[in-house]
Amino acid sequence: MATVFWDTQRVILVDFLSRGETVNSESYIDTLKRLRARIFRVRPDMDIGNVLLLHDNARTHTRTKTRETIASFGWTTLPHPSYSPYLAPSDYHLFGPMKQALRSKHYENDEELKSAVKTVVAERAANTFYEAGISAVVKRWNVALEKGVRGKEVFAVVKLVVLGVVVVVVVVVAAAVVVVVVVAAAVVVVVVVVVVVVVVVVVVVVVEVEVGVEVALI
Repeated sequence: MATVFWDTQRVILVDFLSRGETVNSESYIDTLKRLRARIFRVRPDMDIGNVLLLHDNARTHTRTKTRETIASFGWTTLPHPSYSPYLAPSDYHLFGPMKQALRSKHYENDEELKSAVKTVVAERAANTFYEAGISAVVKRWNVALEKGVRGKEVFAVVKLVVLGVVVVVVVVVAAAVVVVVVVAAAVVVVVVVVVVVVVVVVVVVVVEVEVGVEVALI
């Protein structure tokens, strides 16, 4: 595994990880210290306290110790959204051509491969390759921000539409409830009227029967 740091002019540091090793906060801090020392050597004209560092949001990059080390250097870490390789210069600009240059070649050991990687990245410094990759960051950020604004606008419209649908549904449900209540009340009234009529009829029949019985007895 190789960690590559580069700017508009060249690759400043290629830090290789030995087989079987994994990246953690401590090893990444050591890499950052080597990077700082390397900047002193290859970019003596650069203000070492005015470095803009762009890396992803891997846990090794965002742990407290890592952030404290970067802050102690006086460096500024640029924001990088998660899962955004289109905003990472190494992903969208460097690694593709590097893999292409190393493809279909045989290396006897790791040292040969490391040497080949260093040669490839050094050859790119002879033209505007690195400058183009860094310059593209600004354009890609502008596109991302524009999409973000449009996304918020679309979300706002969708939110209003959903809210409108909810209101309509609530009104319809309320109207349905009112209708059900009215119908239920009407049914109750009808039932009461029917019951009253039946009771009256029964009473009348009973009275008539009693009267008829009394008349018969007389």
